Amino acid sequence: MTSKWIVMLNYNVAEHCLRNLDALRTLPDVGIFFVDNCSSPADYALLRAGCESNGGWLLDSNAALNIDSIAVRLAAGPHLILLRNETNLGYSGGNNAALRMLDAVLHGRGQYLIVNPDVFISALTASALLDNEAELCGPAIYEHWRQGLATDDLAKDFATGFSTRAAPNRRRVNILHGSCFKVSGSALAKYGFLPDDNFLYEEEVRYFERVHRLGGTPVYLDQLQVEHIGKASTRKLSYIYFYYIFRNRLSYFIEIGGPHYRRYGRFWFLYCSWAQDVIRSQARKRNWAGIRGLVRGVWDGLRGIKGPLPRSSRD
Repeated sequence: MTSKWIVMLNYNVAEHCLRNLDALRTLPDVGIFFVDNCSSPADYALLRAGCESNGGWLLDSNAALNIDSIAVRLAAGPHLILLRNETNLGYSGGNNAALRMLDAVLHGRGQYLIVNPDVFISALTASALLDNEAELCGPAIYEHWRQGLATDDLAKDFATGFSTRAAPNRRRVNILHGSCFKVSGSALAKYGFLPDDNFLYEEEVRYFERVHRLGGTPVYLDQLQVEHIGKASTRKLSYIYFYYIFRNRLSYFIEIGGPHYRRYGRFWFLYCSWAQDVIRSQARKRNWAGIRGLVRGVWDGLRGIKGPLPRSSRD
């Protein structure tokens, strides 16, 4: 049974998943675990057909509960799994569905590379990340919408959740991008699974703050690089995008940053300045939906609302 797995979450982006399957399926002794987060029937059918044609094993969320039978089946050698969730569990919940199952089967001895479908990653880079001895590591991310490497979010002030400074130097890094990073079974045992509360966006801040508080350090492998085209499942600058990033940043501070670090004045100055800047910039673009999402996100963050945005509240 292989102990190295690539975990990829699908939500209506089956073509991206199948592109990655074509690029990564030849890796020796590496499994690929797709989790479908209740995509549309047509999108799921496309991903399912691609997995079936490559000898994949199809699971539903109920079957995933029988760990013993899964261990027996995996020992026989299938290296491609597709799990279908009955509901959209968000980024963390969807990835955790695979991580929890594999970690139980492998008894904490696995290596798991979480890759967003809209990331372009070569087989060599995936193999290098999985083989790295660090319990948490990630590559440099080239972001197409910025036309450059994403370095400004790699050093966080965990007291506020905001970035501190550009961090091209790996010694300064205290957080990895959620679009592509490796987590080992030993890291899951020490720091737990991904935080489920956010549903979308800002999960990395919660997780790596926990890693930091428990004495861990992520490793930034800037000699490795992947390309992130970005926002394949949710449109950047949409109502949903602004809702989640403003709600979840505020929720992080209320629940974690404030109680542990107590820099209240600094946070509220940064948060209010950020909101004002975004409202001005989106007003110039006449992005009224994005502004409404921001306002609703702030309101729900103050009220402690978690999980997915109710359908009745979506713009």
